[in-house]
Amino acid sequence: MFLRTVKNTVETIDMKRGEYLVKESSELKLILASIINNSSYAKCWQLAIVRRQLAGGSWQEA
Repeated sequence: MFLRTVKNTVETIDMKRGEYLVKESSELKLILASIINNSSYAKCWQLAIVRRQLAGGSWQEA
């Protein structure tokens, strides 16, 4: 998975194609590619400007 689970964290990811709100919880993992239109799995990370630090956690690339 791309994301490390973070309790009750809501972060905005600024994308080249728009902004997407990602909600994280201790039992929820989201794959960014599933919410981005017209982007491949690999391009997803090329377009993403991801904040490295979340409250109590961090983003990870696979």
